[in-house]
Amino acid sequence: MKRVFLSAAMLALMPASIFASSKSQTIHISEPLMCGSTQLAPGDYKVTWDGSGPIVHVKLTSGRTSVSTDARLIAKDNQGQGGVVFGNQGSVNVLEEIDLRHSSLVLENK
Repeated sequence: MKRVFLSAAMLALMPASIFASSKSQTIHISEPLMCGSTQLAPGDYKVTWDGSGPIVHVKLTSGRTSVSTDARLIAKDNQGQGGVVFGNQGSVNVLEEIDLRHSSLVLENK
């Protein structure tokens, strides 16, 4: 009886541990975007984040360019697709959200 309960508990916790261990992903930015005071050129960026939510620390890195900010981590099924959402502030495109495979990072632009 204990063995069945232990196995069921392990299976129930498995998806959470898989989600928690996936804390980096590569995204593609197709046009110049601002993130905080840093302009991100088009290209591939490695996105890493620390924390389990709801607020996490996010770092985007590409070559010598690196920018860090805080974001809200939202569990969301993006159909296994990644991408970015940006808005306009005047004539500048500002990075607002990073959609990952199974979650989204909503940036807290300051």
